[in-house]
Amino acid sequence: MENLAKRERILLIVLAFMVIFYLYYTLFLSPVLVKISDVNSRIKVYQLKAESIKNANVIIKRQQRELEGLKEKFKDATSAIPELERDAEIAYRLKFLAESKGVTLSSVNFAEATEIGVKEISVSGDLNGGEQNNSGVSNNVSTNRDKIYRVSCTAVLLGNYNQIVNLIADLEKDKRFVVIENFGVTSGAQNERLNATLNLNYFFTNNKTEGVVDYDFNNGTYGKENIFK
Repeated sequence: MENLAKRERILLIVLAFMVIFYLYYTLFLSPVLVKISDVNSRIKVYQLKAESIKNANVIIKRQQRELEGLKEKFKDATSAIPELERDAEIAYRLKFLAESKGVTLSSVNFAEATEIGVKEISVSGDLNGGEQNNSGVSNNVSTNRDKIYRVSCTAVLLGNYNQIVNLIADLEKDKRFVVIENFGVTSGAQNERLNATLNLNYFFTNNKTEGVVDYDFNNGTYGKENIFK
């Protein structure tokens, strides 16, 4: 070692340092770097999954809002044309609307429900000589057939002219779909109060959707009190 020149000693020291660094890198540093790289890769994967889950949650929340909106629309539709006759509700609804306009409900009579036909949509390309639409698909659409029933109701009322007209307006805007077939008015014995007879048609279906029909004559205010007292 003493016979080596200064330059050679420096080269040996550098070479020894490089050997030591290589061994350190190979045995210790390289595995650590590999682990760090693997952890970083996993972090990126988890970040992508988290972002995907976040986006999925946004979609789910939006779909939940849409579902709630559809439920409300379905509720409104089943209120307009329910799945049962619900004549007791009709009577009490008439009483409520009449009293809100200062009209007295004298009597309510219901006829037996009758089937009025079959609800069916059928649009055929034959209407246009068998022509097809712009997409090249024949216009043939049909839906499942659902029977519709009508229950006729005759209500006898006592009130002045404006009160009766306002009541008719409320009936036409009511949630349950009603057709005012005709009405008649005769002079009453009490001042300006008139006797009015309304012939109304309400409708219901024969559908029995599981979990939707919830009607009990004795469940609610209807059926528990005298509507004419």
